[in-house]
Amino acid sequence: MAEKFDPRFDARFQPGFEQKAEPQAPAYPAPERASHDDAAHGTMALGELASDESEPVEADPDPNPFERALWVFAAVLIVGGVAVAFWANGLNYSQSAVDGGWTWPRIVQSSGWALSGPMVTVGLATGIGLLFRRAITWRPPE
Repeated sequence: MAEKFDPRFDARFQPGFEQKAEPQAPAYPAPERASHDDAAHGTMALGELASDESEPVEADPDPNPFERALWVFAAVLIVGGVAVAFWANGLNYSQSAVDGGWTWPRIVQSSGWALSGPMVTVGLATGIGLLFRRAITWRPPE
């Protein structure tokens, strides 16, 4: 076995190391105990405890009106898209293109049928995006 410590490694992790017994100073001075005579025997009013120079409490910021409008927009798109899809699907089986040709109600029905899917998709994407935005900006109460 080698008699010297290996300089590549810390000495305390090598065989034969003995730590010197040195008392360590405390990180902070020990608090002094107050005598019984110095202790307060009375009570204080609540107003005396609060300082006049205290920092004002931060109020939560006002909700963003644009965010509220986007929540309403997302809900309207989802509900409206589903309603238009049911309406257009119901008209598919009650009208015939052969009977009346391409009339305005048939054009509106086809347009509603074509737009109902994207309406629901955009509404869901908006709602999910708003949820992610809300999660990112959320702060735990202190």
